[in-house]
Amino acid sequence: MKPTPKTFLLMIGLWTVFFLGLAYFGSQDYEDVPATVTNVRELCYLQKREVEVIIKTVTTTDPGPCDIATFLADNNPDYDGFLVIRRTYVSFTYASPADGRQHAGRYELPRGDTGARYRIGGQFNIRAHKEKPEETRRI
Repeated sequence: MKPTPKTFLLMIGLWTVFFLGLAYFGSQDYEDVPATVTNVRELCYLQKREVEVIIKTVTTTDPGPCDIATFLADNNPDYDGFLVIRRTYVSFTYASPADGRQHAGRYELPRGDTGARYRIGGQFNIRAHKEKPEETRRI
């Protein structure tokens, strides 16, 4: 039995309401709090992607200093064909609304974001969970 267009639209509407409700009520568990930047660090890793007929293989190294990763990619034959992937990490402290105590966290910034707007000692807002002290989200 094939659903009618009316039934199909009703199903889409119900799913939309369901997911919007999840997003709304899930966000009610968090509140905006200021966080203080304690460290901004750029780390790099080497990555190689190999695609064969059916199988795709991705090989990566552990993150480390970018100058070492660049040197290995350019000069070590073991890393021939590897790309240097740069990632920026921001470490911070915040007072949790759950217990009022200081906690620490770390975010990995999206690719291409160098973290230039973050300065040690500077502040930015995060969303901290009202009942779970260690749980945060980015705004």
